[in-house]
Amino acid sequence: MKKTALLGLIIILSVMMFSGCNTPTVKKLVWETYPPKQSDSDVELFVGSMERPIKSIAIIQSRYFDEQTAENKSKMLADMRKMGRRIGADAVADIRILPKRFQGMVVDERTPFPDWKPGNTYAFFMRGTAVVYQDDNSTSPTE
Repeated sequence: MKKTALLGLIIILSVMMFSGCNTPTVKKLVWETYPPKQSDSDVELFVGSMERPIKSIAIIQSRYFDEQTAENKSKMLADMRKMGRRIGADAVADIRILPKRFQGMVVDERTPFPDWKPGNTYAFFMRGTAVVYQDDNSTSPTE
């Protein structure tokens, strides 16, 4: 009975730990909320800053990926667009790829059998600033 309860607790805790760790995140910078964009509307993506008048509304972060492949980069950019649409952004500026270091147990490649050792693993994600345009065609916030 005790072993079953302990096993159930371990499973529940591990599901809770891993379920929320790798999701796109949004950190709002303003109190105003903007209406979400249509699913077919385009959210522009920029690597650097923008010349046109803008207002920063949030910091957006994509999911983590183990490798920087072209497929993973396109998934990260899709995350940026999706989160930008959800919060009503016209564009996401200053997009950059950042590493995240995780400390813990890693596979020891030097042994001929499955073995673990303390070490670091790295994952990569994109972060950018969601903005709305401040010119004539800008989106108005909802109260």
